[in-house]
Amino acid sequence: MKINKLLEFLKFSLQFRQTQRAIYAVGENRMENDVEHSYQLTILTWYVIESEKLKLDSNLAIKYALIHDLEEAITGDKPIFDKKSRSGKENQEKLAYEIISKMFPDWKEYKKLSTNYKNKKDEESKLVNGLDKILPVLNIYIDGGRIWKTEDTTLKTLSENKKEKVAIHPFSKRMWIDIEKKLQAKELELFGKLSK
Repeated sequence: MKINKLLEFLKFSLQFRQTQRAIYAVGENRMENDVEHSYQLTILTWYVIESEKLKLDSNLAIKYALIHDLEEAITGDKPIFDKKSRSGKENQEKLAYEIISKMFPDWKEYKKLSTNYKNKKDEESKLVNGLDKILPVLNIYIDGGRIWKTEDTTLKTLSENKKEKVAIHPFSKRMWIDIEKKLQAKELELFGKLSK
């Protein structure tokens, strides 16, 4: 590998780190970035597979977690409640996938894994997908619901958005039941108003 190719890849990874997400970094007055999110999802995935004794390929699942949002280095994060920015998200991600594939043609596993993840091809991709849907909720819970209050989100709206998505894998589906109970117990504290 030539040094310029290595530098190009590192610049791209820095671009990914600079991609801000739509939630606060827990306990800080700044938004979380995609690298922080991807790392946390990766280590959570590894922990869940081992502690739950899931019969999954942890190396494959870890790779899915590391690259699951990589296209956002080009498209930016699309908040779940911002319908305008989410319009055309799928097409933007396909274009970003093509750009990344052209930038790094030797990274063939990225192409395969990104496609498999998006298509939820195996149990590993389904687990990571489900964990990706609950992780921000857990972080916002730990952070006292700050972004939910700022964005005027209700528990009902959040639940309607997440319920079907977390059902992708038995673990995230089961966890969501417990998460909803915790959220209901602190609804006024976390959301600033009760759902109607």
